[in-house]
Amino acid sequence: MPVKVLDRIRLIARTLEDEPGLTAPELAERVGFGRRHMSLLLLRLEEHGHVVHEGRRWFPREGARETIR
Repeated sequence: MPVKVLDRIRLIARTLEDEPGLTAPELAERVGFGRRHMSLLLLRLEEHGHVVHEGRRWFPREGARETIR
């Protein structure tokens, strides 16, 4: 995985750890991504077990931090 992509994923993970429960648009605004891109990326991260969502709110999955290093 290219370093830039991994750095972006780490930024998302850190942001959700610092501010759990953000919506995709809120998270996109904080990290400087487009809203659609963020929504798709969060869905992919959910498929791989790194994040979970409740309604529109996103949270880091417990123990997922170790897998995004």
